[in-house]
Amino acid sequence: MIVGAAQADITPDFEVELSGFAARTQPAVGVLNPLFVKALYVEDGPERLLWAHADVIAVDAQFVSDFRAWAHEFLNLRPDQVIFSATHTHSAPATTLGIGIQARLVARTRSVAAVDSAVAR
Repeated sequence: MIVGAAQADITPDFEVELSGFAARTQPAVGVLNPLFVKALYVEDGPERLLWAHADVIAVDAQFVSDFRAWAHEFLNLRPDQVIFSATHTHSAPATTLGIGIQARLVARTRSVAAVDSAVAR
């Protein structure tokens, strides 16, 4: 069995709207704790799995589809071998609406996944 793990900081360095509370009327005013995307790669004979997990409220279906397409192109993984999950924290950026943070999440997740699978080999 081959296993690899990696993480990247996805804490925004720009003003963002937080998610989860309709009564919130202002953007975030600072950072209490950093946000991460983490990846785990497992290979056991012909079976392979890439699991990425981010400290965000959610990601939309298109994000997951795009990530699976990227994993297929660069890591030769089938869609059923790629999982993406979120902590569902209400103290993180609104990723399903915030283009800036979603773009950063995409870039960091891809770099973590690539490093992760390379480390495992």
